[in-house]
Amino acid sequence: MGGKQPAGWIARLRGHKRLWQWAALCAACLLALGWAFLVTTRAANGRSEYEIVNDEYSQALAPADPAAGFMQELVIGPDTPLYGVRLLFTTYDRVARGALHVDLLNENLEPLAHAGCALTELLDNTFKALIFDAPVAPSAGQARVFLHIYTEPETPEDVIGLWCSEKALPGFALYDAGAEPPAGGALGTAALQYVADHTGTWANRLFWAPAALLALAVLGSFWLAVVRRASAWRVFSFAAAVLGLCFALVTPPLAAPDEYSHAAASYAMASRALGQPEFDPEGRLLMRACDAPYMTRGTGEVGMFAYKRLAQHLAEAGCAGEACVPVRVSVPYKPVPLPYLAPAGGMLLARVLGLGFYGMLLAGRLANLAQYLLLAGFAVRHIPRGKTLLFCTALLPMSLQLAASFSPDALVLGLGFALLALVLECAEQKTPVSRGQAAGLVALSALIAPCKAIYLGMAALCFLVPAARFELPGGRLSGVRRARLVRFGCCGAALLCWCFYHAEYLGYTFRDLRLGALPYLALAVALAAGLWYALRGPEGPLGPKLRRGLLLLCGAAVLGGAVFLALFVKMGGDYTPEELLAGMQPNGDSIYTWSAGYLLRHLPGAAKLLAATFTDGAAALLQGLVGTALGEPIVFTAEASWIYTLLLAALLALAALRTQNAPPRLGAAARWLLGLEALLAAGLSVLACLMWTPINYGHLFGLQGRYLLPVLPMALLLWGETDLVALKRPAGAGLRVCSVCLTALVLLQAVGLYAAM
Repeated sequence: MGGKQPAGWIARLRGHKRLWQWAALCAACLLALGWAFLVTTRAANGRSEYEIVNDEYSQALAPADPAAGFMQELVIGPDTPLYGVRLLFTTYDRVARGALHVDLLNENLEPLAHAGCALTELLDNTFKALIFDAPVAPSAGQARVFLHIYTEPETPEDVIGLWCSEKALPGFALYDAGAEPPAGGALGTAALQYVADHTGTWANRLFWAPAALLALAVLGSFWLAVVRRASAWRVFSFAAAVLGLCFALVTPPLAAPDEYSHAAASYAMASRALGQPEFDPEGRLLMRACDAPYMTRGTGEVGMFAYKRLAQHLAEAGCAGEACVPVRVSVPYKPVPLPYLAPAGGMLLARVLGLGFYGMLLAGRLANLAQYLLLAGFAVRHIPRGKTLLFCTALLPMSLQLAASFSPDALVLGLGFALLALVLECAEQKTPVSRGQAAGLVALSALIAPCKAIYLGMAALCFLVPAARFELPGGRLSGVRRARLVRFGCCGAALLCWCFYHAEYLGYTFRDLRLGALPYLALAVALAAGLWYALRGPEGPLGPKLRRGLLLLCGAAVLGGAVFLALFVKMGGDYTPEELLAGMQPNGDSIYTWSAGYLLRHLPGAAKLLAATFTDGAAALLQGLVGTALGEPIVFTAEASWIYTLLLAALLALAALRTQNAPPRLGAAARWLLGLEALLAAGLSVLACLMWTPINYGHLFGLQGRYLLPVLPMALLLWGETDLVALKRPAGAGLRVCSVCLTALVLLQAVGLYAAM
């Protein structure tokens, strides 16, 4: 009986397997939240901002009577409360014992606030911040107050002195309260700083809002995915909504990638919709009076003070009024309006409701997030295979941070995921492609191309759908002709929209080339592509030899045009030493950037630059791709632990794998097309960054891993088709919960990183 008893206990434990899973998950959540709370509050609480009043200290004075001490005259207000003072003490090369007291008195010498510390906390010739028990602010205008500084020494030898200037500043005279007149005249002005702001214990209160959201996301996703076995898109919609809301709250205002610029563009669009002027004649953005003080021309403030101001002003209302205050901002150069429609709509609604700046900012972020959730949720629901892969990619920390900000990449990501999902659905379904699906392919291709120039090639994904899938019963067109019509619509609409918004940038790229051969080359390429597409296959009207001869002739024309363009077109000379010297800016950057002609003339230099970029910055690119380096990468980064980077990369690799003995998800032609699409987007992103890079740089300027997010599922699908590694059994639910947990952990660490900056 004694030997059977453990087996019975084991059986009982196995019978409560789900209960133990819940207990372990709850314990892990509590441990993670508790640890993050300690780290965050230790770094964020008790921080101060200082305002210098007097930085001259030429003499150190000790009071005649330590109990009477000094009286320092002050003028405070009217805009900011006084949280405390910072004074410079001397302990005369010894450790003093006793207590230091600082009382803030009004003009009638009545106490307003008190601060104090032990004398052992004072370091010789070092400033000491003394925080009042309550901040003091005059009710109206400026106020004249007094600072009473005195000590309670343990022995007569425990003497401290106060550093001050020899001459008193007007309104800031220092007196020895224990001296008799005439010795009690003004001694100067203490070396003094105001504590203009203080975090206190704000981190204790603000931490629990994102903590509750993160716990809800993890526990709710586990319940949906494992207990209820809900579909992938339902789990994604819930987790992405909760985590996205947390990102919208945690990311400091205007601190997401280029958010200050995108927020200004959205604000201008909202003003236009309200019938109000957008800019003044000098190009300054016109804003409401309540918004103007908070708008920045660069990346917004980070740190605990940014969180404190956000919490204090988030619920402000009654901020109605027209945009009439000019503010200098940085807006994108000729932005495409489409990606700003959703955040501008959120701002518009907030302005109609009279919300303040921070409420308006949150409304714009949430509108952008809702747009992303609709598109990404559609993609996860409709993709026939690789649901877990797309789930994990769309739920990456970088994807959600972009979605929960004003970044136009939120729309680009959603459109890219939706286009890939719709193409694969049309390619694998047994029923013909419906008219709605065909219209969706054309619309998604036309929308994604102008949003960002480097994703033009994604319109070619429509070629993944076999022509036989376009055969409609009783339709007027054959499947082949309908397929050609849809493909032409996808590529033609994408190209037209792309050229409408990016033709000027294309001209800038080729600014130092004589483009006389370019129309010839484009005509030859179009002729070759048209002939190949029209004459290929047995249905062509010409014989195989004639078709082959025509295609070879067109190929020779294309090759000749390319050679003529590269070798025989005059490309201009290099910059002279005098031009290079005159083109240097004060910060050391050259005003001359790379161009197509400069690239053709300096191919070895370009190869060295790219090698240095990818050798030194591969780790940063991976962090930027998965989202463990949050924030504005050029200005600051909130870098999470490298463990999370490796775990997220491993999770994506696992989510892409097939199970053993599962049939291939893609044919050979589809694999080639997806690989070329991924390489094309990567190459165009590198080329675009090269065109921004000054010619004296040793690394590419502005290359970020997040540019590859729309094509990341394509590359991962190719990895999953390899036969090197496979899963023994499906692990979709577990991998989805792991994805939610990892994103929550990155976000939890980001709270502490942002607060500690």
